Amino acid sequence: MNPASEDVKDMLIDSDLGLTFATDLFIGKEPANPDDTVTIFDTPGGAVGRTLDVGADMEEPAIQIRVRNNGYMEGYAVAKNIQELLHNRA
Repeated sequence: MNPASEDVKDMLIDSDLGLTFATDLFIGKEPANPDDTVTIFDTPGGAVGRTLDVGADMEEPAIQIRVRNNGYMEGYAVAKNIQELLHNRA
């Protein structure tokens, strides 16, 4: 099972946003350069939901996406595009 950040990275790469892993898209650690980046962080998420069915516990992983950009409106547009891309995606 992948961390949620890996799956979201793949969704962003496969989209038409023009992001390239290890160039302007990163996981877990935001580099000092380049200035315009998107970084995905895994966060604790919700507690594991226990069920009566052994082995069918429900996990609720979470991520945080940080957009850094020299231009406020450009960065906002990237963040909004990512939000729209990922909204209601499983």
